[in-house]
Amino acid sequence: MTATPIDTQNAAGVRRTTLVYVACAASNEIAVFTLDEDAGRLEPAQRIGVPSGLTPLALGSQQCFLYAGLRGDNPAVLAYGIDHVGQLRLLASTPLADPPMYLATDVRGAFLLSASYAASTFSINAIHADGSVAAK
Repeated sequence: MTATPIDTQNAAGVRRTTLVYVACAASNEIAVFTLDEDAGRLEPAQRIGVPSGLTPLALGSQQCFLYAGLRGDNPAVLAYGIDHVGQLRLLASTPLADPPMYLATDVRGAFLLSASYAASTFSINAIHADGSVAAK
């Protein structure tokens, strides 16, 4: 799970909204919620189906992209764009050598670190300007 405050635009103008992104491995989806801080509730905003093996999530440094790791026979990282209201849009899927259990971006958003506990390895992949992750 990862949460981020973003400025969203609606008919009334710009306002600060906290979005929560949750990796739901059992149902093979990413759930997006808005946090109603006054009421202390999460409000459903979006659900996106993903291939099986979903594990870690990581936000890009500018909070414009979300990265999701996939374990299993075909380890990969999925790159999503985050639009002005926090909705996700799949940009690309990039194969990884080993199944990721941890993902993080550097402060500039230029590189993605993935660590595989099962294989005792890590990799660093470049992130393109469009948010997609470069293959090795």
